Amino acid sequence: MKRALLLVPVLACLMVLTSCNVVTGAGPADATLPAGQPVVYARELYMMQGIENSLYIYGDGAVVYITETGLRFPSADHPAVRTWYRGDLTPAELAGLLDYFREIDFDTLRIPPFWDGTGDPRVPMSDLMYTVSVTSSDVQRKLTVSEYFPPTRTDQTAIMPAPMDSVYNRLASIAAGAEKFRTEEIK
Repeated sequence: MKRALLLVPVLACLMVLTSCNVVTGAGPADATLPAGQPVVYARELYMMQGIENSLYIYGDGAVVYITETGLRFPSADHPAVRTWYRGDLTPAELAGLLDYFREIDFDTLRIPPFWDGTGDPRVPMSDLMYTVSVTSSDVQRKLTVSEYFPPTRTDQTAIMPAPMDSVYNRLASIAAGAEKFRTEEIK
C-alpha cells in the first residue's frame, strides 16, 4: 500500500509536465512521434530519480528515442529536460528484431518484483520499472518488470532476470544508435 500511495503524487507530477520550450537542437519546431502505433515500445522509468526513457520502433524502421530527466522536483536551477533522438532500422534489422521477439515465450514468463514484501527490505533494489510491448501483425506481447537493476549494473544483486536482460540490452543498443536532434525544457 505504501508504494501505491507514493506512486500517485509522482504520476500526477509526470502528467502535469507536458508543455515544452526548445533549449537546443536543430529540427522541426514541434518534435512529434510518427503517426501510427509503434511495433516495439520500451519504457524505462526510474521514478525516484525522475528519469524516463521511451523507445519507439515503427513498422517502417523509424526509431524515436526520448529521454526525460529532472522529472522529480524540477526547479529553475535543475529543470526537467526532454531530449529527442531518431534513427532507422533496415528492413532486415526490423525483421530480425521481430523474429527475436517471436522466439521469446512471453506468454509463460512471469517475473515477480524483486522484493515481495517479505524478508529483509534493505537488500539493494532498483526503482526501475521496465516495460516492453511488441505489437505487429503476428506478435502481440507485453511484459513489465520492476525493482530490478538493469543488466548493465553488474555490481548489484537484483539484476534483471533472463530473458528481459537480453531484451533490455538489445533495445538499449538500438537506442544508443539513434542520433540526438532536439533538446527541450519541460515546463
